[in-house]
Amino acid sequence: MALGGCLRTKATRKGTRARASGGGTGSKVAVGGERVGTRRWHAPGGRGVGLKKVLSSNEAWSGGESIWSLWGEGTGRAGTCRMSAGFMGDLGIGSLLMEKRDVIVTLGALVGSTTVVKTFDTLAERGYMEQNLSRKLIHTTCGPLFILSWLFFTQSDSARLLSAVIPFVNGLRLFLIGSGMVEDKAAVKAVSRKGDRTELLKGPFYYTIVLTIATVSFWRNPAGIIALSIMCGGDGLADIVGRKLGKTNKLFYNRSKSWAGSAAMLLGSFLLSEFLLTTFAQFGFLEGQTTEDALKVFLICAVTTVVESLPINKYIDDNITVPVTALVLGSRIL
Repeated sequence: MALGGCLRTKATRKGTRARASGGGTGSKVAVGGERVGTRRWHAPGGRGVGLKKVLSSNEAWSGGESIWSLWGEGTGRAGTCRMSAGFMGDLGIGSLLMEKRDVIVTLGALVGSTTVVKTFDTLAERGYMEQNLSRKLIHTTCGPLFILSWLFFTQSDSARLLSAVIPFVNGLRLFLIGSGMVEDKAAVKAVSRKGDRTELLKGPFYYTIVLTIATVSFWRNPAGIIALSIMCGGDGLADIVGRKLGKTNKLFYNRSKSWAGSAAMLLGSFLLSEFLLTTFAQFGFLEGQTTEDALKVFLICAVTTVVESLPINKYIDDNITVPVTALVLGSRIL
C-alpha cells in the first residue's frame, strides 16, 4: 500500500485518528489516549492515504486484531480492512518512543529504589533506626513499589526485560558489597543482621534474584504478583511484628517463629496481594477480582505462611521457599 505525502495521526481520547497531509514534522500516535510516539512516512507518488481506527487502540497493542477504515485524500472513504497489531509494528508507529518510555521508567525506578535504600542505609548508620528494622523495611517497601512500577511500562516485548534490570542492578550492588569488591559500611549495617558483609550474599541477594526471575517469567501475572507480595510484604511484616509482639507466643514446632508473626504474614500477604491485583485490574492488565479469586489468594497466602513458619530456614532461605511455593501453587489454581 503506497502512502503519498506524510501520514499524520491525531491523538484522541478514545483512540487514534489518522489523516493524510502533504507535509509536517511528524505524527503523534496515541494508545488509549496516551501519547507514545512520533513518526513520519513518505511514499513515492499517489494520493495520501489515511487510517481511522474503529476499535479501541489498547486492543491493537495487546496483540489483538483491530478494524481500520481507509480513505484517500480527496476521494472519500475507500473501504475497511482488518489488520493485526503487527501492522503497527511494520510501519514502526510509536515503537521507538515506546522503547524510550520504557527506558525512562526503568531509570526513574532505579533512582527511586536507590533513594529508598540509601535513606534506610543512612538512618541505620546514624543510629536513628534499629538495624533489623531498617533491613526489614527495605525488604517490605522496595518490592511492592517495584511491582507498582510495572504499571508504567508499555506493552512492548522488551518492557519486562527493562523492568528486570532494576532488581538485577540492585542484586549486582549487593554482590559487589558482600564479596568485598565495593566498600559500603552503611549498606552492610542496614541490610545485614550482625554487620557481616557476607550476609548480603544470602537473603538480600536471593531477594533480588527472585524479583528478577519473577519479572521476566511472570510479568503482570497474578501468580507472580501474589508471590512477590508474600515474599516482600508478608514475610517482611512477619519479622517486624514477630519481634515486637511474638516473644510470649512462640510456635510449638519452631521456637524462632511466633503466632503473632505468622498472623501478620498471613494478613499482610493477603491484603497486599489483593491491593496490587485490584490496582492492576483497574489499569486493565488483569480481570477484576471475584470472591472465588480472593479465596484462592487467601489459600496461597495461608500455605506460604505455614511454609515460612517451618524450621527449614537453616537449610534454605525464606526468600526462596516462600515465593517458589506461591508461584507453583498460584500457577496451578489461578
